[in-house]
Amino acid sequence: MSSPATVPAARSEPERVGRYLLFESIARGGMAQVHLARLVGPVGFSRIVAIKRLHPHLALEPEFVSMFLDEARLAARIQHPNVVPILDVVSLPTELFIVLEYVAGESLAALARSETQAGQRVPPAIASAVLVGALAGLHAAHEAKSETGAPLEIVHRDVSPQNVIVGADGLPRVLDFGIAHAAERLATTRTGQVKGKPAYMSPEQISGAPVDRRTDVYSSGVMAWELFTGRRLFHAASDAQIFQLVSAGAKQSLREVLPELPAELDRAVMRAISLDPGQRFQSARDFALALEHALPPGSQRAVAEWVERVAGPALAERAARVARVEAGEPSAPESRRAPNASSAAATQVATEHRDAQPGSTAAAAEITALGPTRAEPRSPRDRLWLALAGSLLGAVLFCAVVLVVLAARGRTPVDAPAAGVTAASGQLTAPGPVPGTASAVPADAAPPSAPSAKPTARPAVGALPKNPCDPPFTYRGTVKVPKPECF
Repeated sequence: MSSPATVPAARSEPERVGRYLLFESIARGGMAQVHLARLVGPVGFSRIVAIKRLHPHLALEPEFVSMFLDEARLAARIQHPNVVPILDVVSLPTELFIVLEYVAGESLAALARSETQAGQRVPPAIASAVLVGALAGLHAAHEAKSETGAPLEIVHRDVSPQNVIVGADGLPRVLDFGIAHAAERLATTRTGQVKGKPAYMSPEQISGAPVDRRTDVYSSGVMAWELFTGRRLFHAASDAQIFQLVSAGAKQSLREVLPELPAELDRAVMRAISLDPGQRFQSARDFALALEHALPPGSQRAVAEWVERVAGPALAERAARVARVEAGEPSAPESRRAPNASSAAATQVATEHRDAQPGSTAAAAEITALGPTRAEPRSPRDRLWLALAGSLLGAVLFCAVVLVVLAARGRTPVDAPAAGVTAASGQLTAPGPVPGTASAVPADAAPPSAPSAKPTARPAVGALPKNPCDPPFTYRGTVKVPKPECF
């Protein structure tokens, strides 16, 4: 993607990446652009997915790619309804694609921002339900184990409203496990500094100290403080100032901002954002239990209704996009940098899915399953006429070939003449005796008597020669002798 050429924004066929067809972009972040995509497989199998296309400066970093692939393998072990699973990773020489389960919903950041712009706060019971669900997903990640049963010690490191998506089904889900850690490892290796969202980073994360699951508990506590109050906990003009505020700790409790909130909820949230990791909840599950006790969460149905009320138009527009993708319509992607094409990259894309190489039966079946591949498909009547015309043309060509073969057989002797008219073209190749005349008779054969030995006129250019077996005999004196080659 380092080429300066830019692909213009226009309706086009979807880009193929391994087993996936990449359609239009639905979101863009600091690390990746998110596309709607379609997984296609043999026998018409398909599925809508979301694909994160990492920005070129990350995809072209060998260290980052190596680190991310390590993290993605670990993150793929997380199995929980409150976690958006990583389904696949496609690594190309110049690009890196992360395949995620598509969730019809909106980020918690966008939902909270919409409420703030409308002069509202997220309803407390809804905020409690979203936080409890997100904490359940984090706990599942913290408890994930390898194939051998060893703890993987996964820590998200970037828990924030941007990385929590609330589905239209009312279920909150955490996403982007692995990406934050890989980026953090690369930044630490290169500059000795850390990268992330400063307002949600724990004090030990900012200082570069070792982190564990309690870092995610802290970030979740900051997120809870902001959801319940409708305000930012740490806000400043620069990252350096935010780092100072985080290191100093929160100056206001929940009840100092909103006295009507339960005191038990205040204690739970303030404990989660303690500067000392030892004073915090020691697991995400413990924090979730404390929130449930302090403020009973709303039902999943209530959360779904809230999402519909706040983000209904955006969800409807995205559902229309998904419907177009499922119908196989061409996409309308935004302008983007054209990838730096290379033979190695092309080879890897072509061999990513061996059962669907171009020209194979599997590939044809997959393309058919996608629906029409033209912007304006032909009508059934047009296709019928095209089929009939093709059949008629094929029949004419077949008959012509048969006639040529029969004619060639009928005028070609067993011993082909050295010169004369060619069987294929019917044109003279050189002057000389024409087959079927007296000069074509063997040398030992005497010519017939004068009445029978009539000279044969040379045919005109383009005329067919006389059949040498008409008549099928010759003369030896006055005796008829059959021509052997004619029987």
